[in-house]
Amino acid sequence: SKRRLLCRKGYIFMTIRQIKGNARETLLPSLGLPVAVTVLATIFKNFILLLASLPIAATGTAAFITYEFAFFVSSLLIALAEVGICKFYLTLSANRRTASLTDLVYGFRNAPDRTVMVALTITIIEAICMSPYVIYSCFFMPEVTQQNMYLLILFTSVISLVCELLCFLFTIPLALSYFIIIDMPELSPLKVLKMSCRLMKKRGFAYIGFCISFFPLMLVAFLSFGIGNLWLTPYMQAGFAEFYMDAVERQSKK
Repeated sequence: SKRRLLCRKGYIFMTIRQIKGNARETLLPSLGLPVAVTVLATIFKNFILLLASLPIAATGTAAFITYEFAFFVSSLLIALAEVGICKFYLTLSANRRTASLTDLVYGFRNAPDRTVMVALTITIIEAICMSPYVIYSCFFMPEVTQQNMYLLILFTSVISLVCELLCFLFTIPLALSYFIIIDMPELSPLKVLKMSCRLMKKRGFAYIGFCISFFPLMLVAFLSFGIGNLWLTPYMQAGFAEFYMDAVERQSKK
């Protein structure tokens, strides 16, 4: 079946350590190409986010509408790039020789409507989770003064972190959607979302643990002024590809 060509045989019931070990084995022979993918993807994402942030310069209803519109458009464009990244790392894990920089445009060139519909669902969930922060910032944030500046920064940061955490938790069931778009091209957007939920069933805590396991390296990357991300980002992306393939194998054995 072409649907499962990217998933390797003999790849069953692995621990987080084994999944990360496979990711390192995927990257170590030749790190140059994954680093190039990371740099290009980061430039594209930051450019889109910069454009999305330019119109937001006021408060009130106009700012709220502008923010939401920019958030949705930028999220959909970044989702198309994310599909390309997922394509690259799935190919890299399955057959290193066929992985290339052209994989990055896979989401733009292959049924982008499927990606947009899936990404739209995820973006709506994220928008709902982020709404307390957005509403507070647009309608209720007091004027910044020297007296309240630090307290306001702290309070705003707490609200933002709580909303980001909610985004992460509520989108866990859909975390594998972009990999499924690539690996199972015959599925409709709705079936892609359902398949992701099925693969992530009883795997939510494993996914959270997998993400948390990268925190020490994130700290090192932060202390290195971001230079460490040239290794960390490919490592995480390869790890998520391995996590997906493990989830598919687990599902196939049920």
